[in-house]
Amino acid sequence: MTKHPIELVIEKADTAIVQEDFDTLIDIYSADAVLVVKPGMNAIGKVQIRKAFEAIATHFNHTLHVEQAGMKILEAGDTALVIAALGLL
Repeated sequence: MTKHPIELVIEKADTAIVQEDFDTLIDIYSADAVLVVKPGMNAIGKVQIRKAFEAIATHFNHTLHVEQAGMKILEAGDTALVIAALGLL
């Protein structure tokens, strides 16, 4: 089965997270992107998203490994909502 182009971007982002390559990671996001860290805690825009990922890396003592455990992609025009279950190893 062919992967959705967004899945390929998410795989690139996961690799950047594990490698703590925040420059590559932030280049994936649009200027107005929203990262839902957890319900009620959002990071909006590249600056906040980068800070969130840096804090997450620190929280996990720089040993974070991410794996997608399920994903739904909803698209409308040029906007996509990705709902994913993230496994942290």
